Formats: sequence, C-alpha cells, structure tokens
Amino acid sequence: MKVLHLLAQLPAQTGSGIYYTNMIKHMADDYEQAALFGSIPNFRYDVLQADRQFIVSFPNKYCPFPLPGMSDEMPYKSTRYSMMTPEMIAGWQQAFLAKLAEAAAVFKPDVILSHHLWFLTSLAAEKFASIPVIAFCHATDLRQARQHPYLLQYVQHLPQVAHVFALSEHQIGDIQEVFKLPPAKLSVLGGGYDPAIFYSERRLDKEVVDIIYAGKLSASKGVFDLLTVFDRLAAHDKAIRLTVIGNADKKTAAVLRQHQQKNPQLRLLDAVSQTELAEHFRKSDIFVLPSFYEGLPLIVIEALACGLYVVSSRFHALERHLGETVNNSGAIEYVTLPRLQDQDTPVAGDLAGFHCRLQEKINVQIGRVRSGETLPAAVSQQLARFTWPGLADTLSRFIKELV
Repeated sequence: MKVLHLLAQLPAQTGSGIYYTNMIKHMADDYEQAALFGSIPNFRYDVLQADRQFIVSFPNKYCPFPLPGMSDEMPYKSTRYSMMTPEMIAGWQQAFLAKLAEAAAVFKPDVILSHHLWFLTSLAAEKFASIPVIAFCHATDLRQARQHPYLLQYVQHLPQVAHVFALSEHQIGDIQEVFKLPPAKLSVLGGGYDPAIFYSERRLDKEVVDIIYAGKLSASKGVFDLLTVFDRLAAHDKAIRLTVIGNADKKTAAVLRQHQQKNPQLRLLDAVSQTELAEHFRKSDIFVLPSFYEGLPLIVIEALACGLYVVSSRFHALERHLGETVNNSGAIEYVTLPRLQDQDTPVAGDLAGFHCRLQEKINVQIGRVRSGETLPAAVSQQLARFTWPGLADTLSRFIKELV
C-alpha cells in the first residue's frame, strides 16, 4: 500500500514537523511512502529518497514570498496566513495543486495523511475524492481559525476527509465546534517521542543545577517571562544555569543578548537536531515550558523521557495525556496561566502573579534536584505508552481497516 504524507510547511523544527517526520520513519516497514511538503532555500530532507519527495519550495513562481507557517512566529523566515491577500492565497493554491497533481501521477497513493486542518488538507480532500484523506489536528489550525475566521472560506472541503486524529479528547470538541466535523470522523491518536533518541542516563554529580528551554523564541512561548524569572532566581543563586535553545528573529535575538550580557548564568544556542537536543537534555536537570498556548507539547514528554524534572504552564490536554501517575509523581509541576487575550497574549496585569507562580515551581524542582531525587520508575513506565513506534502501529491498524 502507498501512503502520501502532506505538510504545507517545513517537516522539521516544529511540533507538527517532528510528528510528520516520525510517522514516516516508523511506518517505513509497512508501506511505500512519499512526502509532499513546503520548504525553504537550502533545506535538505534525508528521511526519504529524493524521488519520493515532492517539494514546494518558497519563494516560487506562484508565490514571491516566504513559506507560510501555522504559527505566527516560526523558527525560520515565514509568512503569516493572516497577512496573505486573496491573490497570495490563490498563488499558494496553484503551487500546491501542481505538486499534488505531480505526486498523484508519479506516486499513485492509496491513502493520504495530511497534517493540519487547514488549506492543504482541504485542497487534497477536494481534489482526491477517490483517495481516503486522513488528517491530523495540531492545535495551531484551531488557533488560526478562531483568530482569523474569514480564512475558513479556504477550508470548506474539510468535511470530505475520511477521518481526523486529534491530540486529545478536549481537542475533539474544539474540532467539532470550529470546523463542523461530525464526531464519527474524530478520534484521539495523541503524540509521542522516539525512545531511541530520548532516553535517560545516570547523571553525574555536579554543583550547578542546569535548567533548559528549547523551542520557538517568541513572546507567546513565554520566553521573556522565563528570562525575567530566571534573572530573579540567579540574583540569589549562583549555582543555577539556564540554557535557551532556538532560533530568533533580529528583534528577539537583540533582547536575548541584552539578558545574556547582564546575566552570565544564561546561555543561548541556535536550534539543534532532535539528537543534539536529547544530548542537551541529558546534561540538564529541569525543563521549563512557560508557553501561553499549546496543543499537546510533545517536548515535555521528550524531556521527561530523558529524566528531567519539568515545570510547565498548565494545559489540560497535557495533563490528561500524561495521566495521574505522572502528574502526581513530582516529575512535573504545573503553573496556572494568566488570563489570555486572543488565545496566547497574557493580560498585562496578570503577569506579576504568573511570574511568582513560575518562580515558585522552578524552586520546587531545584529543591528536588538538589536533594538527589530521580524520577520514579512509574513515570518511565507510563511514558512507554507514548512512543512513536506505538502510535505508528495504531495508525497502521486504522489505515488497514479503512482502505
């Protein structure tokens, strides 16, 4: 059976890109596969051979602008969907339609797996009525639709998909509400991690507690709030370090450098591969995710798998996914979010309280590290449910029943 994977942005550097790539990697034994995705100059993809890649590179003859991204802040130069004119969207559709037609003619897929309930999935459902299209919701599609409802005119064919996988039970209700899809077409697949990359090793004794953040460097991810809190902590504790990993635009990079100049306990690194990230995790003690909006942040699962204590903003999808055993183990401490505007912008008056709560939870985890505690064995046992091979097996069984 032949499976064509679709993603309208880079198959790397974001949660959905990592999800897309891991599905390809872990379905390799059961299917012939091809990948269609959006790309940027000088990007190379080595997961599939070149003749199984159908690449829409930006800018191109239809689209004289950077590759659009589902988040307003992407880890590479991008175009916001909300800033696209009807003419830009028409050019985008032409570019992807041409590549879809090429993939259909050359590869002849039996089933299509398409990521994001957005333009490309709707386009595939419209053009390939005889091929089952299975879609994946990644939360950023819900966010785009809610913030910019006029763009829903470009996703009118989503009801034609064969099935949609959500990241959580909570997300199913949102998909029904926003995209008007029937519950019979919706189920939860969740997200996972690669146990061959993200695993724990015995930590060396050291005097410094290493805290780490990795991801997009933007205000909506709470990065500046983390820096504010860390400056407070570091002023009274010289035996802690913070490593921030990710790519930043010029404005954000300048702010980060200012913090680093004032605080020698802060280290800044560019975005790294999954393998390199796991190595940084294994050298660290605490992972912090101070984000204001997430679907299901898989990086939390990856950090836990590497044996890190975690401090995360409270996201119900994450709490439900991890379950009581992990949530009650001390491995993760949740921070109640401030009130939000436009889904990911905190109310300014609530930030002081958020900073205090974030500082308190980081201090709790610093205390656990210094006491010599390690994550309970039950946490690792629970995380074993969330591996990419396991999710790929579940998806494979579904495809074989469907087709």
